[in-house]
Amino acid sequence: MFVSNVCTKNMKGEKMGVYSVRGNPNYSAEAIRVDQIIEYSGIDRLVGVPFAGNVALVPKGKYKVGDTVVAFPAESQLSEVICFRNNLYSDTTKNKDPMAPRGYMGKQRRVRAIKLRGVVSSALVLDSELFGNPDAGTKFDHVGDIEVCRKYEPPVRVATSARSNNQPKKKRDFDETVFPRHYETLQFLRNKDRLDLDKVAYITQKLHGTSVRIGNVWVKSPRSWTDRIKARLGMSVRDHYTTRLVGGSRKVIKDPTDSSQTHWYASDVWSEAAKMYGELIPPGHVVYGELIGWVSENVPIQRGYTYDVPSGEMRLVVYRVAYVDFLGQVTEFSFDAMREFCAERGLHTVPLLYHTDGDKVEVVVQANNLIDSHLSQFNYSGTEDFFFTDPAVPLCSESPCDEGIVIRQDGLTPTLLKWKSPLFLEHETKELDSGDNPEG
Repeated sequence: MFVSNVCTKNMKGEKMGVYSVRGNPNYSAEAIRVDQIIEYSGIDRLVGVPFAGNVALVPKGKYKVGDTVVAFPAESQLSEVICFRNNLYSDTTKNKDPMAPRGYMGKQRRVRAIKLRGVVSSALVLDSELFGNPDAGTKFDHVGDIEVCRKYEPPVRVATSARSNNQPKKKRDFDETVFPRHYETLQFLRNKDRLDLDKVAYITQKLHGTSVRIGNVWVKSPRSWTDRIKARLGMSVRDHYTTRLVGGSRKVIKDPTDSSQTHWYASDVWSEAAKMYGELIPPGHVVYGELIGWVSENVPIQRGYTYDVPSGEMRLVVYRVAYVDFLGQVTEFSFDAMREFCAERGLHTVPLLYHTDGDKVEVVVQANNLIDSHLSQFNYSGTEDFFFTDPAVPLCSESPCDEGIVIRQDGLTPTLLKWKSPLFLEHETKELDSGDNPEG
């Protein structure tokens, strides 16, 4: 038990708040009550413990219904101190006790989604006492100041670079104030309580490409020589603004005028997309979406997920539109307004599978056959109330299944929740193993 020194109680004997989430909440640990033990034919020594729509395979007899355990989702990364002090490394020389039984974590300390005899294990379960016995429902990536886990970030390969080591980075005249990143999309099965049952929910197909944002953003115009003189004399000078077309990935701004930038692919697909679609975007507007298809004739954006996009082409599929003024104030488009905005300009939007009022939300999100499936081939006959509004984008023949779905509810800040397929998580793990990791 490595956290006993920070697990304290108040005078009533209740645990104090030493558990916190400081990083990406999608990859935090969670204390869960074991409500079910799943046995599988053909796997004699392992059973399944369900966690947030996924399953963690554990040794048979290790846990029983009613136990509290700590679960980690696929593609989270345990900290070094966790693996070292609890002898979790498969390389025993890295453990605190080299003579202890061999663990199952590699040097990257990464939770991987793997398939064993047809069963996908896409989570990891550990004893709750290792973390001070947190109450069921507790989510955390830190105990006190000790980091427990974080999102696994594989080494990013730099594919192209025009900047020499001594060449200074070009200074931009805009930043993320006027070109903000997209919101973090939380995992639905760990955040069901964020849905408002009195509001409409939109369920859309989650596409697997590379995230893109394209903006016609506000930038300050260069001051005239008279204004520069006035400013030096301490006189008030009014700023003037113009707009600039810019593209970006989920985290990185891609300035098409800056040839010194580095990119994952052999070409800057984000700036190319900005050039392709930028003229359709009015001043001050930013569109967010997924680029699917191809980087070039024989190079896919995502291996195994080129959908129905012809070879050599790429397609923008929009899932969010916002207006951002020159001060960075964001006005969100509702889901329906986003669809209308895109329809007027001939832009594709993520397929709307279904929209529902609050009392029907559970009908949709509990439809497990939306997961691990090919949505374009989906035929739901369980209820007359359920049908796809838009046809799903067809998968290519190499795709094991759709990535999953996204549930959205509108608001000043939209609620966005994703539900990924365990089969897709297995595919994603294999792609990360191979080093195929486009920047996001």
